[in-house]
Order: sequence, then structure tokens, then C-alpha cells
Amino acid sequence: MKLSSVTRYLTNALDGRFSTSFSRPRYISFVITKNCNLKCLHCDIWKNKNFDKDLDDEQWIGALEEIKNWLGTQEIEINGGEPLLRKELVVKLIERCDQLNLPVSLNTNTTLLDRQVARDLFKYNLKSVKISLYSMSSAIHDELRGVAGVLEKTKQALFYLDELRQGKSTRIELGMLLTRLNISEIESVVSYARQNDLDLIIQPLDFNVDESYRDNWQAGSNLWPEKEQIQKYLKPLVLKNDAVIKNPAYYLKQIWRYYLNPASFEKRKCLAAFNNLIIEPNGDAKLCFRGQKVGNIGEKKIKEIWQSKEARQERQRLKFCQKSCKIIGCNMRKQLKDFIL
Repeated sequence: MKLSSVTRYLTNALDGRFSTSFSRPRYISFVITKNCNLKCLHCDIWKNKNFDKDLDDEQWIGALEEIKNWLGTQEIEINGGEPLLRKELVVKLIERCDQLNLPVSLNTNTTLLDRQVARDLFKYNLKSVKISLYSMSSAIHDELRGVAGVLEKTKQALFYLDELRQGKSTRIELGMLLTRLNISEIESVVSYARQNDLDLIIQPLDFNVDESYRDNWQAGSNLWPEKEQIQKYLKPLVLKNDAVIKNPAYYLKQIWRYYLNPASFEKRKCLAAFNNLIIEPNGDAKLCFRGQKVGNIGEKKIKEIWQSKEARQERQRLKFCQKSCKIIGCNMRKQLKDFIL
């Protein structure tokens, strides 16, 4: 085991038990806008039109410099809404990350990504571009995205990105969110990723983004897969362990168990409060996308916010959180059963 992994485990354990602030974020998200030009069925962010004043470009650039001075080499993910609605800011951030030697990834729905935008992005070092691909069927993909023609735009954007990434280390990562509508499409998306040298991440369904959380929401969800679908399409994927899928094997098992029994994860501790730092368009800082504000980068330094009394209180509060979003990413500590099918 790497020394950094041991250190992270110990600092997370100390912070969780004694409300200290020894841990450091391993995931930093710049949510540069909450505007979005799609109407995804699994997301409500597009319904909200009442936004606070956004940070200006120089404040975002200043945040990068603070992070570099505090954490050294730390990956930044640029998110939205749809971040390319603020294309000029996206390019500025990628350029400054390149200058500061900060790995940077862009999460985009691709609808605004033409050849010129791809050229602008690839002027600088870009670690990865993250794109949702829910089906190779336009009917299914576009229904989930809420707008007609999105699949064709996505495939065209992928062509531009592949064309321009030649000779670079940039990875293109497809995210496939599993729902009742598209779970039968797993094999076709896996095949597409393999044929085009793309990474594929399987994503578990969570409560709609930007909607107030409800317990047991899965029971009333029109997108939650049937158990027969889960066993027919997801279980073989877990057993096969295909190299094109970048989820760790134990995490695929967790996703499978989650779909079979969402309540099975309620007692697990979530690590988001010790791993994550999310900065929203107005500068509000959170430790969890569904969490409470712990400060604002327009008022305090990022390191001060991470170590603040408000952040310590939020970590204590999130220790007892039972929301289903703990299944997302690497927010759960491994347990022995994760290594046993």
C-alpha cells in the first residue's frame, strides 16, 4: 500500500473521530455555472433560473493559484451545468492549470463542442474530457437527455476530440448512467468504447441533481431498473471485469448490490466530507454537492475554509448522513464484503 494512501486513511480517521482538519481534498470541483442547455430526466439543475452573482474570471484563476500554493499538484475538475456555456472561462482555467502544472479535467455534455472549441481546449495540457453516453440509440440517449439530436452531436464531438488528441496523453472518459431505460444498452456502449479507445465509467443512479432529497426515493422513481434487468444486464458486466471499464472491480460489485437493495448502503460511512471540495458559481464552498455551505472563496482563503469551524461542523454532520449519493465515486470506505462476490 502506498504511503500516501496510508496517510490519507489515518487523517480521514482522525478528522472523523475528533473533528480535526488534517485531511486534504482529493477531489476539487469548480462548478463554474449552473446554467444548462439540456433537460436530463435525472437532473433538475436546468429548472433553476434564480442564480446568485457568479464569480468573475480572475477570482476563479486566483482560486487555482491558492490551491497550487496549498496542495501542490492537485487535479481540478471543471463542471456545470454545462461549463462550455462559459467557454472563455473554461479555456482560461485550462491554460492556467497548464502553467501551474495542475492536472485538469472537463466535464461536458458536448452539445457546444465543435472542432474549433476542441482546438482551443487542446492548445494546453488537458488530462481528460468526461462525456455522458447513455446509449447508442438516439431514441434512448436523447430521451434521457431531454433534447433531440444530442447523441449525434456527442458522436461528432467525440470524433473532433479523438482527431485532435493524437500525440497527447488526454483521455476521453465516457460516463454511462444506468437507468431502467438504458440498462439493456450496456454491451453496445462497452463495444463502442473499446472500438474507439475510450475509457468507460459505469455510474449508479442517484436522486435528481438540484432537487430536495427524499428518503426511499427509488421506490417512486421512473428511472430505477427492475431487478430482472439488473440481473440480466449488470451482473454479467460485474463478472466479466472488462478492461475498458475503469471502475474498480469491487466498486462495480457495490453498484450491483446497490441496485438490488439500495438500503444496503445506509450504514456505510461517507468520506465526501474528508475528500471533496466543491466550489459553486457564486464562490460558496461545500464538502458535498448536497451539503451545506462552509464558506465563500470571495471572503476567505480556500485553506482557511477547509480548516474552519464551519467545515469541522459539517464533517460531524455528514458522519451520520444516510443519503444514497454515498454510492457515487469513491466516497465509501471498503469493507470485507466488497472483496467477496
